[in-house]
Amino acid sequence: MSFNLRCGSGNDDRHLGNIISMIVVGSVLLVTFFVYDTKFARVPILSKQFIKNKSIVAASWIGFLDFVSVGPL
Repeated sequence: MSFNLRCGSGNDDRHLGNIISMIVVGSVLLVTFFVYDTKFARVPILSKQFIKNKSIVAASWIGFLDFVSVGPL
């Protein structure tokens, strides 16, 4: 098995379908989780008191944006 050590090496479009499918499947699973958690779960993971609290939502967005801003290493 060979490992490519160079990131973004030329026009390599063969992995584009993999990336698009992972984004689509991840988005569908995330929406499915939120619908299940809010409508059908007996004990929800994300309770409504956390979602309505502005401090928790702001801290979550800051953490998410900090994670996304690092980019590929």
